[in-house]
Amino acid sequence: MLEWDDDFIAQRFDLTSKTRPNALFSMKARDLVDPRHMNELVQIYAPLIKAHELTAAGTYISGWLTSPSLGLLYMISVWNRALTMRLDNMTIELFYEEDYPQFAFVIPTYEIVEAPTSEAARAIWLKECYRAYFQDFLHPLLTTLAEVTGNPEAMLWGQFPTKFNYHTDAFVALVEPDSIKQQVKADYDVLCNQLEGESFGLQKNPFRVRVRWIEDMRDPQAKVRLKNQCCLYYKTGEQKYCYTCPRIKEEERALMRIRA
Repeated sequence: MLEWDDDFIAQRFDLTSKTRPNALFSMKARDLVDPRHMNELVQIYAPLIKAHELTAAGTYISGWLTSPSLGLLYMISVWNRALTMRLDNMTIELFYEEDYPQFAFVIPTYEIVEAPTSEAARAIWLKECYRAYFQDFLHPLLTTLAEVTGNPEAMLWGQFPTKFNYHTDAFVALVEPDSIKQQVKADYDVLCNQLEGESFGLQKNPFRVRVRWIEDMRDPQAKVRLKNQCCLYYKTGEQKYCYTCPRIKEEERALMRIRA
């Protein structure tokens, strides 16, 4: 079993036990389930990303929430441990660093739960960890975020699969030995294919998606994933579309490759 690394989860997944004195916004996750408080966060954040509509702030905040979610996946699969993340024990902070608005997910005292040693018990534990996080922690936040920004909940959840697919591959490439690589894949398969939609407050599991590949913008021999859902980047800044946006046509992507 690999060792727990506080610095790693802070740098990679924005999870920390330390608050920032210069935070632009700081609030308990439990309080953000209240639409009034979530709206306060959205109203502060939207101008920082030059959002033309609150819907863009919604998808971007949802995108940031993938960080602790990926952290949980990594901890479970690589370290065989789970960090307890609840609405009552986490503070969400917004801060400005390196000319970019960023989020940190602060848990002052880490409560770490070890996975059972037996395979059968671990399978049950894994699903319990997923449900406790996605259903009890994340779902209430995304429901309120959708209410405040006007996004469909499915669109906010739709920001997760593309990042999870990319980072799961990155985790597999990063870790050793092969047994851990296989555990990463197996645990992600459970998330995608063995959890029902109710675990996310939806009719269907948002991670159960078909991956579509397109030509890389700068390397015609390489492929990149098409985003599962539009992130509404075109509703920020100069109102341009991402190359991997599912809303644009292949003809438009071809022009982007020429200009790259």
